[in-house]
Amino acid sequence: MTMSFIALHSEDGEYIKDLPKDEKGVWYSSDGYGDKMVHYLKDRYAMKDERPFFAYLPFTAPHWPLQAPQEYVKKYKGVYDDGPDVLRQRRLESLKELGMIGKDVEPHSVVASEVKEWAEVTPEEKAKSCRAMEVFAAMVECIDDNVGKVLSHLEETGELDNTFVCFMSDNGAEGAAYETYPIVQGSMLQHLQKYYDNRLENIGNGNSFVWYGPRVST
Repeated sequence: MTMSFIALHSEDGEYIKDLPKDEKGVWYSSDGYGDKMVHYLKDRYAMKDERPFFAYLPFTAPHWPLQAPQEYVKKYKGVYDDGPDVLRQRRLESLKELGMIGKDVEPHSVVASEVKEWAEVTPEEKAKSCRAMEVFAAMVECIDDNVGKVLSHLEETGELDNTFVCFMSDNGAEGAAYETYPIVQGSMLQHLQKYYDNRLENIGNGNSFVWYGPRVST
């Protein structure tokens, strides 16, 4: 198994060889899917089609590889610098303050023996881990913006109050360390080192390939 295959996109049964680029010459999937859904809905509205409709909008983000437009990534600079343990506690306290969980809730101990604890991580590894989380957050915000595009169109056309919107996701745990085991120590890492630029300043761009790891996802 290698990571050398390319993503394939199709429409109406035909493969799309040239994806539409933005003004920067980039095609980003979350924007592409959101724009396409709005395009479909606008076509339906223009045809004055009043029949009930079903629209399914599946995003591939925020799955790894973690990549996002830099204008989103920059918003989260420094947010995760205190590390995953502090982040975890902050989220727990926030849930308690919102009344979503009881004040006496104690979190389960972190089970991530395959990676080092935050205190044992080198400064360079910490910086890359924090940057990966910044990109992850950027990916989520970009999804949110694109869902907003769809909702805005429905509101503008007077259909939002008559539309049932269901937002779902799969599990939130990071599985890269397990999904690629045992090849994660073999061909995959060699491939990433050879073909991708995972320097700190480049993480999140289209030619980088990182994931945030199991300890951060807790």
